[in-house]
Amino acid sequence: MIKTKNISKIYRSRNTLDNLKFLFGIQNSSRKDVKAVDNISFEIKDGEIVGVIGPNGAGKTTTIKMLTGLLRPTVGAISMGEHNPFDLTEKFKKEIGLFRGEVHTLDDGVIVKDSIEELLRMYKQEDLDKNPFVLNLMKIAETERFLDSVPEELSQGQRTLIEFITSIVHKPKYLLLDEPTNGLDINAVTKFKEIIRYLNEKLKTTIIITSHNLQHVVDLSHRIILINKGKILIDKATDEVMHKDTLDRVIKFYIESEEGTVNLPANMELNYPWVTVKVSKSNLETEILNGLKRFKVSDIRITEPPIEEIFAKYYK
Repeated sequence: MIKTKNISKIYRSRNTLDNLKFLFGIQNSSRKDVKAVDNISFEIKDGEIVGVIGPNGAGKTTTIKMLTGLLRPTVGAISMGEHNPFDLTEKFKKEIGLFRGEVHTLDDGVIVKDSIEELLRMYKQEDLDKNPFVLNLMKIAETERFLDSVPEELSQGQRTLIEFITSIVHKPKYLLLDEPTNGLDINAVTKFKEIIRYLNEKLKTTIIITSHNLQHVVDLSHRIILINKGKILIDKATDEVMHKDTLDRVIKFYIESEEGTVNLPANMELNYPWVTVKVSKSNLETEILNGLKRFKVSDIRITEPPIEEIFAKYYK
């Protein structure tokens, strides 16, 4: 289990004038405390996938860095299973994986197979040709054919998928992902999701994902933590968060004739052969039945609100 208790990360900052005062030894230069993370606590059970979302500067990446031991909290405590991440023991390093989508880890000019073999030796894992775990990941990602390629010959999606695989060759118990799908096309994102689900279902890997792509987070996560201005505003099961949204839906009826289109209610709009109805989520079923009774309908389309709108009120 991952536990954080009352953790904060505070940075001291100066503006340009303050820096000049400090440079010339003027003692009354003012400093401003910036709380990147402000007294947050949460627990993540073994085997959970948790999405951490929020606007730029919310404190997501700072939280990830503290969990991995790259940053110390100003106050508060963190435990990753039996480990204090700041001890950086060899056992802890073998149990944690970190992947950042915008950071390249494959060396240019070195073929992919050699880079993977080097990591396997470092983590004291089986050689690649005898390593069913890594070979299976390469198969899921459809990247086996690139083992003899150098990174410069790969597309961004191919390279990112392989670099993701290299970050988990040691089968980490805890996996932290920071903007892992940045710049990936639809096919690469699909493969990435397959690998995440494989790790979670087969190895029970505990996974934390931070991303600005809310749909990817919702698709993968069992639970969502929303952070803004360093504070946790939501910590709930993904299904619960999505179920409770109250935004309107749009129903579009494709009608075979204009029968029933006279004196339409205020929430209905005719643009023949389509009738559009804007309804609350709670009235969705009722309005569908009303439309089927009123019109000769040959097709129905329902538009859900953009996922960004569901969370928009928390981003202000």
